[in-house]
Amino acid sequence: MKPYRVVQWTTGNVSREAVKGILERPGLELVGVFAYSADKVGRDLGELCGLDRTLGVAATNRIEDIVALQPDCVVYMPLHPEIEHLETLLRAGINVATTAHFMTGRAYGEEARARLEAAAVEGGASMFGSGINPGYMQHLASVATNVCRTASYVRILESFDIGPWAGDANQDELGWGRPAGDPNHAADIKHATIPFGDACEALAELLDVSVDGIRCDVEFTYAGKDLDIPGRDVRAGTVAGVYARWIGSAGGLDVVETAVKWTITADLVPAWDITMDYEIEIRGHPNVTLRAGVLPEFGSMTMDEMVGIGSVITAMPVVNAIPAVVAARPGIVGYSDLPAVGTRLIPASPPAQSAAVPPPSRPHFTRQSTLQELTASPVGRLLNRIVARQAKKTATTDRDVAMFVGMAAYQSIEQLVLMSDGKMSWPVADSIIDLANGQPHRIAGRAVAGVRKRWRASPCRSRWPT
Repeated sequence: MKPYRVVQWTTGNVSREAVKGILERPGLELVGVFAYSADKVGRDLGELCGLDRTLGVAATNRIEDIVALQPDCVVYMPLHPEIEHLETLLRAGINVATTAHFMTGRAYGEEARARLEAAAVEGGASMFGSGINPGYMQHLASVATNVCRTASYVRILESFDIGPWAGDANQDELGWGRPAGDPNHAADIKHATIPFGDACEALAELLDVSVDGIRCDVEFTYAGKDLDIPGRDVRAGTVAGVYARWIGSAGGLDVVETAVKWTITADLVPAWDITMDYEIEIRGHPNVTLRAGVLPEFGSMTMDEMVGIGSVITAMPVVNAIPAVVAARPGIVGYSDLPAVGTRLIPASPPAQSAAVPPPSRPHFTRQSTLQELTASPVGRLLNRIVARQAKKTATTDRDVAMFVGMAAYQSIEQLVLMSDGKMSWPVADSIIDLANGQPHRIAGRAVAGVRKRWRASPCRSRWPT
């Protein structure tokens, strides 16, 4: 079977990860790239994406060139979509898979949604949108209901400290540092998070219910002290946390919710619990709860790879869906129209791990305690400084260091050990826990037990008289 011909639209951070994923899949062939900037035109896609090789694919900023290539699919990844471009592609019979805030088209407005649906049907093409959230998480939540006889409410919460990114221009709409009670701030948050209304509608469709109303409720929390964030003035008492809940109702009853709880510091008034993961709650028969963590493998990834993990998890739900999108019916399609979508499974040897050692009994801190929780003790604060020092050895910017330290803070000691590829052993981890609990005597006991165990297993033991 011939590979599907694919065009990459834009070459930003998410697009670069998409290109890597496309190149790894034998069923896909990159045949073109669209770039908005005139200085990128004519340059090779490999160069534009920071790869160590050229791909023989030159960038263009003319949509006519893209249409002339007759690709099977355009991977459409601009920050802001252009409806005219999308119409042109779809009407030309070119399928579109996008991360540009699209699932059902609701966030684009009803007029734009109707235009895209008409263009896709006319051209016999499909348009599909996804990402990590909105996208993958709605699909995952719908699959999680499979064990339920009935379900009455499905909720998805994205809970993250995004402080390292707070200075980025794409965070302007969130209003970090605005004073408490600032007029229209809630309305601005609603506008900034409108794709989650799209996700709310998509989740309802996946669960075979039509919502007759979608609303957005917004809450704020405030910085407990002045924050040092490059490019962003955030004073004590100003906004440092946003909680936006998009809720869909049917027949006057709430049925689905897609929420985001974002903060830029742990020092908040009132305090919020941030889990650095995605939480899925299903109220039904039975109730189901899931927590999905998608943080990087700290021990085996380079700093650049860790910085790029957010782009990877945004790009890959779209890249992995390309064959299914090409085969789908014409029109706007979603996960309910596609077969099961997954990545490639490539066998690999597991990382070496040290033998497990039982955790201390009746402790205050355990293996499940996070690095952030451990900083309540002197040894925990020392460990946090060690993590920061290690980050500075490989990071290229202060923001990269802050991002690494921020993500590590929400990892449990157990997760840090498992992700370290053997660089942090269980005995060391348990000794840190012992010190945090004020139980240094347990370290000596563990050391003695370890020596005895090695002695019993040593071939030299048989040479000594008993």
